[in-house]
Amino acid sequence: MNYLPRIPLPIVLGGVVAGMVLYACGSDGPGFGPGGNSHDETWIPGQDDTAVDTGPEDTARDTGPEDTAVDSVVEDTYVEDTSPPYSGEGYERGDVAYNLVAPDQGDGTWRLYQHAGNPVVLVFGYAQSYTFQEICGFISTLQDEFGSYNLTTAVMLFSDETGSEVDRSDAGNWATVYGLDTVLYDPDLDIRGTWATATEVKTFLIDGDMVIDWTNGESTSEEQLRQQIGDLVY
Repeated sequence: MNYLPRIPLPIVLGGVVAGMVLYACGSDGPGFGPGGNSHDETWIPGQDDTAVDTGPEDTARDTGPEDTAVDSVVEDTYVEDTSPPYSGEGYERGDVAYNLVAPDQGDGTWRLYQHAGNPVVLVFGYAQSYTFQEICGFISTLQDEFGSYNLTTAVMLFSDETGSEVDRSDAGNWATVYGLDTVLYDPDLDIRGTWATATEVKTFLIDGDMVIDWTNGESTSEEQLRQQIGDLVY
């Protein structure tokens, strides 16, 4: 009869416990993958999900036609008359001139008093007059010559070459032919009876206070008018 040595119970229990410890150390443990966590190997601790949408960007442009229509409503271009409140006295030398108001070749309205503070040359006449034509021929020269003194010049045309009433186109043609900045006309036929009565041409030189400094109802030469302007501004 074989005899198996009796191993004490404490030793047997100690071996069992030791074996279980060794098994646990050699195993990954249930529910955990490599690295000791439940995530896959590509996950970095502390990093949120930063996946980028790689879909194509919407770069389509609105190709609809732009609204370029112009507002056709006519703007009110009325300009208030801000002329200084001078009291006209007359049309002779030493008088405060009345405020001459007349249409010009540009379809605007010219006002004498709006040029207050500057010397003004006014010439009134008829297109058939050689004297008037001669004066109109050198007015632009004097305006350029005294430009630093802000000399203003204006010509009033009472009739065209045929003696007929003047309209805006006639005034425009006269301005073009003689190189003039301002050509006025008298559609109501009421200016000639006050500013140039009974003469075919009349020239006025008016100072900055709207006082008539000099006037001539006959032929005026370029040198004569240059001298009068010079005496006023120098």
